[in-house]
Amino acid sequence: MKNFLKILTIILTTQVVFASGGSVYSRFGLGDVVYNFSTRRFGMGNLGLAVIDRNFVSGVNPASWSGINLTRLEAAISFVGNNISDANSSFNRRATYFNGVSFAVPIQRDYGIVASFGVLPFSKVNYNVTESFKSTMVGDYSEELKGDGGVSKLFIGATYKIPFGFSLGATLEYYFGKIEYYSNLIFPDTSSFRSVGYVQRKSYMGFGATFGIISPDLNKNLGLKNFENIRVGILFSPGSKINTDTTISTNNLVGGNTIANGLTKTEIPMRFGSGISFVFNQNYLVVADYLQQNWSNYKFANESEKYLSSAFKISFGIEHFNRTTPFSPFWEQVRYRFGLSYQKTPYRILGKDIYQYDISAGISFPMGVGNSIDLGVLAGMRGKKEGSLLKEKFVEARISLSFGERWFIRRNR
Repeated sequence: MKNFLKILTIILTTQVVFASGGSVYSRFGLGDVVYNFSTRRFGMGNLGLAVIDRNFVSGVNPASWSGINLTRLEAAISFVGNNISDANSSFNRRATYFNGVSFAVPIQRDYGIVASFGVLPFSKVNYNVTESFKSTMVGDYSEELKGDGGVSKLFIGATYKIPFGFSLGATLEYYFGKIEYYSNLIFPDTSSFRSVGYVQRKSYMGFGATFGIISPDLNKNLGLKNFENIRVGILFSPGSKINTDTTISTNNLVGGNTIANGLTKTEIPMRFGSGISFVFNQNYLVVADYLQQNWSNYKFANESEKYLSSAFKISFGIEHFNRTTPFSPFWEQVRYRFGLSYQKTPYRILGKDIYQYDISAGISFPMGVGNSIDLGVLAGMRGKKEGSLLKEKFVEARISLSFGERWFIRRNR
């Protein structure tokens, strides 16, 4: 237990590191939404709303924790590369970020009572765009737009199995984080004008909640051959209004100066999702999910964002595994994953919706009883080179460590 707690302490004190670059579209709203921190689900579509898995702590549907039978700790790191292009040019960006940590403790296994807490990313903003101009009035100059930061959520939740085998789960969430938006006009040293910049800082804090339910094995009534553990899951997260402390400052050669500040509200829209999962032919876990969130209802200071619209995500995934014991050969315990995803992102630019397509794969290696190292990779694209729109091609690699240990063992005396 002491080693387990040391690992948890190191992870919780790790700082989030952002490199220069990322998605240009993250400039709008709260940025790119992070649907799931788990590397296991990342490799098979990135959702998994109807899966009860005792081997990891899902960050999507809290009802999935009811199968956990070991005290578990999971943490992940992501590496992202973007190629962004328009009709005339292209450039590459890279980013590395800590992708969250979660902790779960089984309290009463017969009733599926499991408590969990952790810190997960909710959204991320990371872009850097520079454009050069020529003017007959002021000469050559460049305009630089940068954004950095994101919103995270600290959650605490629990699960419970009600009669008839349904698993219920709920989390209380505290949203926090800071996003900085920079707008700079840069003049060359030979110009009679001096560079100047503006920075808008938004600091977020407020509460939200998520509720989930997963059905019992429906195949006990259906009796389908070669199928087992057929489950349906539902997720609901009501909208939240969180406090937002906003400051607008100027930067120049003389120094910085705050020109406006105030406290307002940011409204995060409701989220709803549903999914199905089943095991086929004893060795294949299959999942299919749908998640939607109407970002046209997003508001900052009671004002809507004109570049946001309703978003949805459809995903499909499959995982191959063997029926093993802790003493089975190493390669028989390895799990393989594959996934596809299609989504309409929250962004609507110049009257056109931005769609995203991606394909993913993953693998898990055992590291002893209840422990594993999980690897995943995803490749995709979104947007298109049309008019002033941008096309993004991206690759993301993710690695996570999952530790399981039995706590609170009752000893006979």
